[in-house]
Amino acid sequence: MDTDAIVNAANAQLILGAGVAGAIKTKGGPKIQEECDAIGGTFVGGVVITTGGNLKAKHVIHAVGPRMGEGDEDEKLKNATLIA
Repeated sequence: MDTDAIVNAANAQLILGAGVAGAIKTKGGPKIQEECDAIGGTFVGGVVITTGGNLKAKHVIHAVGPRMGEGDEDEKLKNATLIA
């Protein structure tokens, strides 16, 4: 889809593994993972933006949401979904 950005439910290490992240890696090419590697990760509740690589989307927003039981989930989810 031709769009400014897509959102990836990321892990804190910014490793594009399986599922949606795997599809982004496959279609977008290695550049997206290379950019994530250069950034080095983020915190739970954090957001990182990379280019879209070979995707039609110009950017990928990598948002790291919380896991239930780790504490302060509401605040972490708010931080991961609200971009200032």
